[in-house]
Amino acid sequence: MTSCNGESTKIAARTHRKLDLIRSLPGQPKQRPGFKQYGGYVTVDVSSGRSLYYYFAEAATKPDSKPLILWLNGGPGCSSLLGAMVEIGPFGVNPDGKSLYPRRFAWNKVANTLFLESPAGVGFSYSNSSADYKKSGDKRTGHYIPELMDVILEKNAIRVKGIMIGNGLINQATDDKGVIDFLWTHALISDEVYQQLRKNGSSPAFDLGKIDQYNIYAPLCNSSRSGKARRPRMAYDPCELDYIGSYLNLPVVQEALHANRTKLPYTWEICSSLVGSNWDFKHTPSTMFPIYRRLMSSRLRILLYSGDVDSVVPVTSTRYSIAAMGLRVKKPWSPWYGGDSDEVAGYRVIYDGLSFATIRGAGHMVPQSKPSRAFALLFKFLTSDDI
Repeated sequence: MTSCNGESTKIAARTHRKLDLIRSLPGQPKQRPGFKQYGGYVTVDVSSGRSLYYYFAEAATKPDSKPLILWLNGGPGCSSLLGAMVEIGPFGVNPDGKSLYPRRFAWNKVANTLFLESPAGVGFSYSNSSADYKKSGDKRTGHYIPELMDVILEKNAIRVKGIMIGNGLINQATDDKGVIDFLWTHALISDEVYQQLRKNGSSPAFDLGKIDQYNIYAPLCNSSRSGKARRPRMAYDPCELDYIGSYLNLPVVQEALHANRTKLPYTWEICSSLVGSNWDFKHTPSTMFPIYRRLMSSRLRILLYSGDVDSVVPVTSTRYSIAAMGLRVKKPWSPWYGGDSDEVAGYRVIYDGLSFATIRGAGHMVPQSKPSRAFALLFKFLTSDDI
């Protein structure tokens, strides 16, 4: 009986894999990519009809011998297809919103990459029960990934080698202090506002002006440039988020991805307004310290990294939070090198329990703003015990 059930499971898995195989994406470069792509749904709760959408890109070479990376975007309620199309996936979207370009520093060059849209209501993921949309607790990456790893390690369900968390929230008190200090030290707020924030935790309304708070020195998207047929020569395109929204809402693209088969009553969004409006603040933990301590005691490899020009979850917040954990320093603060130049890529410090690295000149979405340095950091994490 066991043998029969096992064989049936294998047959079902092969059938599912065949059905989810993406033959080609609309607008994909004519040259064959040399790796397989899959997309489809995983039903996680049959009774409520809750299904999560995934996109999987095999490693470009020898996928059977390469590690698997599960990529999750935070938000709350932001789609991991944002990570696939803008940050680390094999293809990016051109300004025409219809065609794709190959990403030079795609992470599937060194690993198999899996992108999961979660929870239900994010992207193409859905539930047939409205109650599921009202259960949305904290889904920010800084909380979501440690919580997920905590459950996996408790159940001993999957062999996990390590986690990387970029510009993630850790501990509210130190995170908030870090934001205030970052804004002032980067000349974004006045001395008077700074003093009021430090003293009271709040101040009269202040205006940072027209800047990208996730990447404070980056240019803003100019609507007249968005939609042009050619990508700009600069590596960073501030309008890229517009392109992927156009692309992923094309019916022909959704058909190729095996997505939106139930014809959802809303369009694909980068960050779900449905999930955001039902976000449960009351059940959001104020700190991840207890979970981090459990993860560190398990000897799980942990790398926290920060783009150093993000003002939303800035490098100062992460440094204050790590300092509050009182970890012993094993290797002191020093520059690290990598990427497509011989310049300093960032700085790093190794603690007893976790590592921390900055990526110089990167914003909140590190692989988008500094792709070569993000790729170099990933490679170090995958191939070495040090960074």
